[in-house]
Amino acid sequence: MPSLESQLAKMREASAKQFPPLIELNRRMVADLESSVIADALDIGDEAPEFELADAATDAKVKLSAILAEGPVVLAFYRGHW
Repeated sequence: MPSLESQLAKMREASAKQFPPLIELNRRMVADLESSVIADALDIGDEAPEFELADAATDAKVKLSAILAEGPVVLAFYRGHW
């Protein structure tokens, strides 16, 4: 069975052939992000400061420390317009 990396490489190649304008747009967006101040905010493995946000499902306030008490946390930040 091919490795995950080789499978992903094949998918990238196929996408680049099928959707060249979208691939180029994605490359430019990634480059813009990498050169922005946002990209320097947190790195993988960095400790996030304590914060509180509304739970998307219940709208109840949730603190990072409360979730960390249950185990490891993965934070994902989305940049976009929706």
